Parts: sequence; C-alpha cells; structure tokens
Amino acid sequence: MRRILVHVCKDRAAPQRAQFVQSVTGHFGHHGDDEVEVSCSLEKNQFIISRADRGRGTPLKRPVFCPIKHLSVAEAAAIPLDVQQRGVDVGVAIILQTANQRVLLTRRAKELRIFPNVWVPPGLALVC
Repeated sequence: MRRILVHVCKDRAAPQRAQFVQSVTGHFGHHGDDEVEVSCSLEKNQFIISRADRGRGTPLKRPVFCPIKHLSVAEAAAIPLDVQQRGVDVGVAIILQTANQRVLLTRRAKELRIFPNVWVPPGLALVC
C-alpha cells in the first residue's frame, strides 16, 4: 500500500499539501461555505483537489459535525505540531443506510488526543 497525500490547488498556483487542521471546503469556500464544487486528479502520487466552475465539478459538502470547522484558535494551537504537519492521507469510507434511514456509527474514546468523543463510521481513522 502506498501513501497518497491530499494536495489543494487554488487559483492555478502550485499544489500545496493539505494541512491536518485545514478544511477543504473552507479552503475553497467563501465566508465559511460548507459546500463547494471541486475537481480531483491523481498526479505523481498526489491527490489534487482544486475548485471547479459551478456545474462542472463534483460537489463536496462538509458535514455539520466536522470537528475542524468548530476548532477554536486555542484548540487548533493545542494540537501537537507533529500532528498538524503530517498532512492528510487519502481515505475512503462507505456508509450504508438502512431503509429506515439508520447508520452504524462508533464514538471515539474520550481519552484520545485527536478529536475525542466524535462519532465516526466503524474503523474510520479520523483525518477530516
């Protein structure tokens, strides 16, 4: 298995590695938008996300429970530097919903240093 990191490319600048405490929708949105249209490509082991013209990209929506959106400046500063600088790995999660609109989630332990008590799909390592 090879490690592929997420990179963001804004305004035709060179792609930059996404930061762990960076929200992709926040990076491309205006005034805290929770939904943007993006285009994605895989180049030289980099998963590159860039903003797309309206109607020409893939919609990307940040869930209301995203812990990155709700981090205060003090909370973000308290995240260890090695975690802040590690980048964001590409990951995939599949969430199955029952006919009565239920999903299975697990709650991260309250003792974890990164996003304790956050509800996530089973087996998902939270890299938001």
